[in-house]
Amino acid sequence: MAENQPSTPGLPECAKPFADTLLGQLPTETLQIVARCFFPAELTLLARVSPKLRDLAEFCLYGIITLNYAQSYQLSRTGTEHYKLFNGLRPLLRTFTERPELALLVKQMVLNVPDRWPSHLYDNLADGHRSESDCEVYLAGAILQQVKNVARLSLSILDATTDFPVTQNSIDVLSPSFGPLVHSNSSVDFLQKVTYLKWDCAVFHWLMVSPSLKFLYFMQPCAILPDNAPHQKNNELELFYFVTNSSVLSPGSAQARNSRLFFEHFTSLKTAYLEIDDSGEDQDEDMGTEIVNFDNEGSFAVLMACLDPFFDTLTRLCIRVTPGHTEWVSNTLPSEGFSRFQRLTSLEVPYQCLFGRPFDRWTHLNLTPAMLFPPTLEYLQISSPKIDILDWFVRFQYFRDDVRNLKEVIMTCLAPHGDGYNLFAFESHPHPALQMLKFLNIEMSIYSHDTWCKDWDDYELAALGLVEWQRSLHPYLTRKSPIVGPVELNSHGDM
Repeated sequence: MAENQPSTPGLPECAKPFADTLLGQLPTETLQIVARCFFPAELTLLARVSPKLRDLAEFCLYGIITLNYAQSYQLSRTGTEHYKLFNGLRPLLRTFTERPELALLVKQMVLNVPDRWPSHLYDNLADGHRSESDCEVYLAGAILQQVKNVARLSLSILDATTDFPVTQNSIDVLSPSFGPLVHSNSSVDFLQKVTYLKWDCAVFHWLMVSPSLKFLYFMQPCAILPDNAPHQKNNELELFYFVTNSSVLSPGSAQARNSRLFFEHFTSLKTAYLEIDDSGEDQDEDMGTEIVNFDNEGSFAVLMACLDPFFDTLTRLCIRVTPGHTEWVSNTLPSEGFSRFQRLTSLEVPYQCLFGRPFDRWTHLNLTPAMLFPPTLEYLQISSPKIDILDWFVRFQYFRDDVRNLKEVIMTCLAPHGDGYNLFAFESHPHPALQMLKFLNIEMSIYSHDTWCKDWDDYELAALGLVEWQRSLHPYLTRKSPIVGPVELNSHGDM
């Protein structure tokens, strides 16, 4: 029989062994592409065709696992929905326990679960399901102990009654040995190969960072727990999205102290996003007592001290303040600038981080670009400047060498010309800084927030024309004929 010829000639395709069919003779790579086109329910049927297709189907089924139960749970508080979530985790855990090789196929996992049974459902459970270890978060922790090769992990554990991120006990139930690990400076097994971690819990510890982690995202304000391993380093992290509250700006706060020690673990960070969010301070027990307010003055210099470990690696830095809870910003001292970040090319900051509180509109004019920025800076974005910042940019013509690589400047404001200026001051005559920056080959853009209506730009000018038009209708309304008393009009509009 010739090679590559079917061993069962004459039989219909449906009666032949899979290896002898036209589909079975396709390359494995082609079959993998075909298998990825199936839905999960169809993959379970595909796995019954042959051992080869079963392996391909299992690879597709377990390569990416999404257990987004917390989102469904928030949308529906009924017991039926909760039982559905609960019954989805137990079969997966049983499958991984009986067939550990399937758990090793998991490369990406999205896991969102409540931290415990809510009381109104727990009391209604059957006696056989009232074990605390059957709660979603414990089952999720048991599943995570099985997956050793996951590379992308998104983890969210919410309070079952308030929907807010839970505190340290959430990590304890995910890894039962977490408490002893903290004291032994060991690592968490299921995170060893994670390169991408999205974290939606209220606390974080250095032990949750794998040696190969490259991208770390916090989805909620997160308290950094202290660690006793300053000698341990991560040489792979490239991007860190850090969400905290204003306590990181408070001198002497535990969050500022722990954040600095935590940042010292990373040796090659290139991009950092720092979001300051005070919207949940009432629920945050770990950081809420040290937030910045009118009684507790903060300073951006404290945050800059936390970033000192990155002064020779950071190329992009973005500091943002969550809209709606920014009252504390006006009581915050500025930083000492970013000139020591010698590789920084992109910077996005609130204006207070550079110029401080707007008690004096002209103090910032004494600052030179070299005092604030490194010569490598190419992109600068300043949010909501409440000062005459365009006047400061005029000085760039004298200090162009200090920012010789700067190519683009963006301001985000509430008003179309900058929040520090009269709303319509430059409607007809643009500020000289715009033309001067253009001459220096620096592109300047001013973006107003969505609350501003473009149609309002000409409102005051149009109103003046309308007043003159109204005056022309009646001679007694002109400035030469001032009104000396009330005037009555008849039904035809005549005096």
